[in-house]
Formats: sequence, structure tokens, C-alpha cells
Amino acid sequence: MRRPPRAVARALQTTGELLHVVRLRRQRRTGEPLIVSDVWLPAELAGTLTESALRKAPLYELVKRTGAVVDRVQHEITAEIAGPRYAQLLKTAIGAALLRINRLIFAAGVPHHYQSVLLSPTRSRLLLTQSSDELEAADGLAIAHDVRREPR
Repeated sequence: MRRPPRAVARALQTTGELLHVVRLRRQRRTGEPLIVSDVWLPAELAGTLTESALRKAPLYELVKRTGAVVDRVQHEITAEIAGPRYAQLLKTAIGAALLRINRLIFAAGVPHHYQSVLLSPTRSRLLLTQSSDELEAADGLAIAHDVRREPR
């Protein structure tokens, strides 16, 4: 149990402590590191989402067993440079490009938990599927530009 970073607390609309789960996911056959997963969940799930339970079942399955029904997920995909910690965990070079996917997961229409995954684009890629209705409505995928304004 820990206090989340401000951005996570703001997204989850909380000021209290949350259950914090950090995992290194590996390719089953080769053991190659694929993803560093950093998840912030409601404190009341601490008794259910134990280290032992997480070894036996995927997080999303355990969350579902608690009765939480996920109704949507908001994804944000960014790039960053590998610092020493993540370079070591993901067995990549310091300074290598990494992809970060931040997910805000909603249940019953309100933010339920926050997951951030970090991965190397040399081992993983992102796939997205949209229906034609979503595509025409520009729903499901948007590109946001973070451009600095020139001083006048």
C-alpha cells in the first residue's frame, strides 16, 4: 500500500493509499523480458490481489473475480528513453527508445485502476482494431499533439 504519484491520484480521483503492483512480464518460452507493468488499484483489493494469487492468474482475471466490471479503458501511448533501471529490467541499452502505455480502467463508469506498461519496441508492437463506425466517428484512436507555443 502506497500513496500514488499525483498524476495517478488525479486520474483515479483519490487522495488515499492504493494497492501498488509492479511486475516484470517475460516471454514464457525464452524468459526474455517483455513488459514492466506498474498498476495502482483500490486498497480494498489488497486481500484478493496477493503475490500468490498474481502468480497463478492474470491481473485482469483477478480483478474480474472481485466483481468489478470493466466498461472502458482509456489508453495513452508515449515514447521515452530507457534509464538505467528500465534498461536493466528490459535488457536493453541505456538511452534506447521505449514505449509506455498508460491505461485508465473504468468500472461502473468511474475510474477503477491505473496501469502503466513499459516495453521495448524491438520485442513488442501495438495492434489496434476499430470498427468502421468507430473509424468514421474518430472514436477509439486520437492523436494529441503536445506542441510548445513560440514566445511572442
